[in-house]
Amino acid sequence: MVSAGRVASCANSVIVTVTGTIGDLGACIVHCDQSRADARAGFEFTYIHGGARKVDGNPHEPLGIEAAAQAQKEVDSIRTAMVSLVSSNRNVEAQAIYDTEAACFMGEDACPLLADGIGTLDDAVELAASLGGSTGLRRRPLGRKSAGERELADARRRLLMAETGQ
Repeated sequence: MVSAGRVASCANSVIVTVTGTIGDLGACIVHCDQSRADARAGFEFTYIHGGARKVDGNPHEPLGIEAAAQAQKEVDSIRTAMVSLVSSNRNVEAQAIYDTEAACFMGEDACPLLADGIGTLDDAVELAASLGGSTGLRRRPLGRKSAGERELADARRRLLMAETGQ
């Protein structure tokens, strides 16, 4: 599984916008027990299977103790791998990542643990260029913005208006 946090942690520098969020370094598995809804609807499921654990976690019966324990083991393994990678790439103690409890952090609150500074898209492009990297972004002539660029400009304008109370 590839997550944005894993990818971002590999960067030489991570810049977050004032209202950007970084974090959520955890894992989860969802089990939906719909057995009572099945019963109310008159459905009854019978699984014919090979292997005692083959139907563990199916939504048509409550989650068993062994299946829940296995799911927790998988979640913990994924979280450990993610924390290990991010702490190594960001050169921070793994415990500091664990201590976030998979919370998200906005803007400055993400620094210095998960981000290196606050900036804009233009700052990130400038930083990449100064490092000799290619951003893959091409500047368009004035007046020729893509739909994505127009949407970003509109979002920036709404944010500015909200920040200034207009």
